[in-house]
Amino acid sequence: MTAVGRAEMTPHTLARGTRTHRSQGPSAMERVSYLAGTPHSNESDRVSPVSRAFCRTLNDAMENESRQRLVPYLERTIGTADDGLGT
Repeated sequence: MTAVGRAEMTPHTLARGTRTHRSQGPSAMERVSYLAGTPHSNESDRVSPVSRAFCRTLNDAMENESRQRLVPYLERTIGTADDGLGT
């Protein structure tokens, strides 16, 4: 199943802040960890630090209804960890 297919099947809407478990409604970056098949986290090592910070800030600043419009774009952040900045 593709990541997009998995996103469409999840009943949870994006929530502000972080949660201890996916069942509580994920934030944008927690949704990314789900799509990437990695442990529940707001700090996915598959996403560039810049993108993580941007997504967290945007997620927490948006109102609930508007925040849901982020969902189709979250998959695009996966695999950006090597963004040329080095470690």
